Amino acid sequence: MTKMNTLSEDKEIPLITFNSLYNVLREEKKNNLLTTLPEDFYSSLKKFLGEKKKEVHKLKSQGSEREKLRKEMNIFKNSQKISKELISLRLIKISQIAIKNGVYSEVILNKENLLSPEEEIFKKIEKISKSVYEEIK
Repeated sequence: MTKMNTLSEDKEIPLITFNSLYNVLREEKKNNLLTTLPEDFYSSLKKFLGEKKKEVHKLKSQGSEREKLRKEMNIFKNSQKISKELISLRLIKISQIAIKNGVYSEVILNKENLLSPEEEIFKKIEKISKSVYEEIK
């Protein structure tokens, strides 16, 4: 996976850019398994999108030149699209792993590379899958 830049603060936070976000999506698409992401990826993504949104609003309110505003709006909108596709792809992979683990409880599929927010989703889907399978046993 492509490494993301980091900001030096109290703790290293991945610095997300449009290009790094696109590279993460590309890696996620290439691999059948979940790719490794920094634990605070989602909070960094939220921060990045928030900053882009603020930048667009700032440029609009300042009456900045059209070309600069258009460019920032495109970056923001495309970043949102990439984020949705990335999250959707990861949730599909997580669901597949959780369902298989729930149904084939003796065969535990690898769930490494789950981020904290994804673990709760995984556990819920796995639990539901187990209960559905138990109903037909």
